[in-house]
Amino acid sequence: MQNKNLRLTVSNSKKAPKELHELYPQIFAQVEEKYHIHYLILFCEILRVIDDNTARFSSSSYSDSDMFGGRSQYWNITTNHIRLERAIDKEINDSWQSVTVNQDSLNISGMPEGVFLDWDGTFRSELTLTVGNMSGRKIEEILAAAKKLFQTVTFEALPIHPHDKLRADLKRQYLLSDTSSKSEGYNTIDNYGELLCDESEETAKGAVDQLKPFFKEDKETKKIKSYLKTALKEADKYVKRYLIEAIGFSFNKQYSDIILLAMDDPVTWVREEASKWAKYFYQEGTVALLIKNTKSIDQNLRWAAVASLGEIIRNNKKLPGNEKKAIEEALVRMALKDDFRYSKEVALSILSDQKDNRFFKLFVDSLKHSDSYIRGTAVAGLDKLGNTEALLYLEVQLENESDTGIQTRIKKAIGKLKKQG
Repeated sequence: MQNKNLRLTVSNSKKAPKELHELYPQIFAQVEEKYHIHYLILFCEILRVIDDNTARFSSSSYSDSDMFGGRSQYWNITTNHIRLERAIDKEINDSWQSVTVNQDSLNISGMPEGVFLDWDGTFRSELTLTVGNMSGRKIEEILAAAKKLFQTVTFEALPIHPHDKLRADLKRQYLLSDTSSKSEGYNTIDNYGELLCDESEETAKGAVDQLKPFFKEDKETKKIKSYLKTALKEADKYVKRYLIEAIGFSFNKQYSDIILLAMDDPVTWVREEASKWAKYFYQEGTVALLIKNTKSIDQNLRWAAVASLGEIIRNNKKLPGNEKKAIEEALVRMALKDDFRYSKEVALSILSDQKDNRFFKLFVDSLKHSDSYIRGTAVAGLDKLGNTEALLYLEVQLENESDTGIQTRIKKAIGKLKKQG
């Protein structure tokens, strides 16, 4: 009989038999979170079966979870060759607003070649895990152990696929920090690239994480790009966004074409992420796609696009004249017509940095806007222009301005302009 992957689901714990109390007294003595006991015994039994050897449990701390999920749980299970280590250290922060995660790791080492444990490190009322590459005998032994501990035990014996172990390892590496479960011999661009389109979001993101060091180098970019282009067509939308963020943080302009592709992706989230990073990956076609994205119905995409346009026009001294003109026209359109305050404010701010009197009337008209942030940005624009014709408009606005912060900024601008006059 061929080996199989055992996908096991257990729930509704039974009273543990006396024999298990005798085999694992440390679990009953050291574990304060009592509903974990049956799961810990199950893991001991699984590792015992895998290694054909006695399993031993040890814990330096295993507190019960508080009402916020805070707890300190450091434990391990060892056999002759295998070691499973789990560490969780979470505590409510001083403001009592959230839980701080100091450590959350799961390390598995010493497994026989091709054997793996696919578990996300969490105990639930219904726990599902996969023990990979098991013989029929070992599957029967694991099921017998599970039935001693749980009333409900369901399972599937699944066929083995080439990357099953790597899939499990990548998922765990993504979900949990500080892991040491990376499979020897699997760390190749091809294996990670193929798994970017995996049906498991966590596995695919784990593959992205393993590719991050390659993104920063100028080696094998052609091969990597072929996998990235496939991922942009076929991968899960959350994975695509995660992938673009990873490429962005590489700041490697070799991947500018990938950012450009993502800026025109069917998924809004992906276009938004790519638009955020476009300012660092400027090339021919970038400006046109950013301008296209400033016309989106999605306000966050418009905001990301206009912010990148601002960086491009500020930092590219050799920007072609037609692109500069197109950007300015897009900024004016957004400043006048965009109904999302942040997009409008950013557009005005970028135009104010141009210090161009062509935009004088736009700043004057924006002084009357209902939003104080827009009015403040308009004051800053007139201040930067240094055009004394603004004095009349600023003095009128000062009389009508209700926001004390804007009043102060207007007074400073008036004083500066009067000195110039």
